[in-house]
Amino acid sequence: MRTIAALILMTGPAFAECPDASHMKTGVVFTLDDGGTELHRVTRPDWIQVFALFPEGDASLLDLYHGLYLKADVPVYGGVPQIGETLTYATEDQLRVWPAPVSNSTWSNETEGGGLAKSGDPKIIALGDCQYEAFDIEIVFADDLGYRETYRYLPELRTAMLVATSDSEGTEEYVYTRIHVNTE
Repeated sequence: MRTIAALILMTGPAFAECPDASHMKTGVVFTLDDGGTELHRVTRPDWIQVFALFPEGDASLLDLYHGLYLKADVPVYGGVPQIGETLTYATEDQLRVWPAPVSNSTWSNETEGGGLAKSGDPKIIALGDCQYEAFDIEIVFADDLGYRETYRYLPELRTAMLVATSDSEGTEEYVYTRIHVNTE
């Protein structure tokens, strides 16, 4: 009986499958320290949809080019996307000017939906029991130079986690603690 209990413990979360690029079609779930979750999944080549569920129960659907550049944010109430309340940040043509993210680089997009992006050195990060190569990217948008977003980009999954926003009032940080394959 002790042997069976030991085997059950060994097959628990410490040995759970860490998501890779093959899981992005059905989705990968990121968990934040405040209890929020984000389901990232590929919807078409170079496009990621994120279903963000906030701790208080609200949610949003985000469409991201290269898993980083935001096209639109659709609020979700009671499980129903509120299409009439969609916030559109850029057109697909404007977003296609943005390149795929790379580490140690600076790039810009001169369109109305553009701005300036700067990335840092690659490093290994832990999300629960899983480790990934990642690099941070800071984006300043052309239409709001006083506002910055910092992302942690995971090249293997071709998506990013928003880790900080900052403006004249200060910085808000978001801590991701876990990652797993979507099973729903």
